[in-house]
Amino acid sequence: MMRKILFPSLLLFLFSSFSIKAQDVFLPELSFGVNAGMTISHINFNPKVSQGNLSQFEGGLSFRYITEKHFGLLGELNISQRGWKEEKDSIPDHRYTKSLLYAELPLMTHIYFNLGSRMRLLFNLGPQIGYLLSERVLDENVILDPGTENDPPIQYTTPIQHKFDWGIVVGGGVEFRTGLGQFIAEARYYYGLSDIYKNGTSEYFSTSSNQVINLKLTYFYRR
Repeated sequence: MMRKILFPSLLLFLFSSFSIKAQDVFLPELSFGVNAGMTISHINFNPKVSQGNLSQFEGGLSFRYITEKHFGLLGELNISQRGWKEEKDSIPDHRYTKSLLYAELPLMTHIYFNLGSRMRLLFNLGPQIGYLLSERVLDENVILDPGTENDPPIQYTTPIQHKFDWGIVVGGGVEFRTGLGQFIAEARYYYGLSDIYKNGTSEYFSTSSNQVINLKLTYFYRR
């Protein structure tokens, strides 16, 4: 009698274990897509330059390869507008805005956690390189502080001296998985580790690095 009970129970246990393992089988994901959004940028100048936030556009191509549960690789090739917008409370009429257009390549570790079957919480972290394609003054009404008329800061008279840019980008967001593809809403912060102007001991600026907040949407078509 005991054997008649144990044998079917053992078969049921083995079948249940196999079913659970089959459900847990991971399949790699390879996805391609597009992204677009806005940049909110300023330049970390030293000596300090009073600035507001400059809002512009960013967009490009994205790819993602998830190699195992919760981890993968995310890369993009973007065109990004950055720059700075000067504002001085002491001189209300002073205005100066310069837009910098970069081609940028972030390559990030992609980490995600499932929030049900159709949502994911995600985090991205990694290096980013960029190259300056062009620069353009959008607004200019420069009024120098007293004592600087004979030696104005170089940002008004000198083109960007270092076109190659690099730094670290970190971000997080939410992914919605639908029958039409994956939609991601994300916020990122880019911390530039290079300078746009020369920073030697005899130079005006000791620091002049890009600092950028990105608010973006990404669409992935999963193959």
